[in-house]
Amino acid sequence: MFVQVELELGELEVLASALVRMKFDEVEVPEPYFGSPVLSVVHNRILESLIVGSRESGDEGRARRWEEWREWAGREFEREVIISYAASLSMWDGWSRDQQIEILGVYCSPFSVSIEDLEDLRWEVDRNRRPVP
Repeated sequence: MFVQVELELGELEVLASALVRMKFDEVEVPEPYFGSPVLSVVHNRILESLIVGSRESGDEGRARRWEEWREWAGREFEREVIISYAASLSMWDGWSRDQQIEILGVYCSPFSVSIEDLEDLRWEVDRNRRPVP
């Protein structure tokens, strides 16, 4: 069942920004939200709505700024949060490669990551779990 909620573009921007701050600006990773596939989907839908709505209103610049903001390149702070958190998980080694990639995709949400980005993150997590002597 879908429920219709009408938000102005400015309200969507506030919501999208608040979710990122909640997820990445905490001293501790905010579980259960950090690894929530549901929140990941919702956050991505909010950003897609913001981008589409900006284009439909004729504000191509706003749409482009949000698309650029979503890019993973240069997201070193978020990358370090994700690597540190995933490396601390006791269940990490019990997950398959596909499960690790899937959860890293959730952790990276709402940013646009490629499979190569996720593989790099997975390698970094493994390296941080087993430091080189």
